[in-house]
Amino acid sequence: METMKYSDLAKQGRLPCCVIKVGSRYRVPTAELLALLGASLPAGGVSPER
Repeated sequence: METMKYSDLAKQGRLPCCVIKVGSRYRVPTAELLALLGASLPAGGVSPER
């Protein structure tokens, strides 16, 4: 999805999941995204890749 379109939809509250604004960026919590996709968190949770 085009970045500007994503930002516009986030500002309007029209994305199908929870979005958190951090500074000038938008973040989607991992659990929220997995729930939207019909998946679940692994038993040990999610470990950061960075």
